Amino acid sequence: MAVGLSVLAVGPSPALAIGATAILGFGFSFPWSSIASTVLRKIPSGERGSAVGALSAFVDLFVGISSFTAGAVAHRFGYSAAFALAALSLIAAAVAGRFVFVTRPSEEVAVETPVADECFTG
Repeated sequence: MAVGLSVLAVGPSPALAIGATAILGFGFSFPWSSIASTVLRKIPSGERGSAVGALSAFVDLFVGISSFTAGAVAHRFGYSAAFALAALSLIAAAVAGRFVFVTRPSEEVAVETPVADECFTG
């Protein structure tokens, strides 16, 4: 996504803009599936419909807010600035996500493995 947005920020030729848009669209397909699968793993099966609905509502809300922000930036500084802002925001989110989604030692799941003597009794 960052590559596609960065290319679009420099105002490329139409052919390059189409390629950058394809890269951006391909990259955009990953966050939704990873967020949704993470949420669905942590929600009881009877509440998954509500969880996906709430998740969709928040995604729509923040996409809408960011669209107004991008429009204001584009109006004041030009379209390239809106794409640059989006690329910088994406990079900042990736850096922040690196610190948010860290497994701490106390959160690690203990996996019980059978002792060798118990496996070969008989």
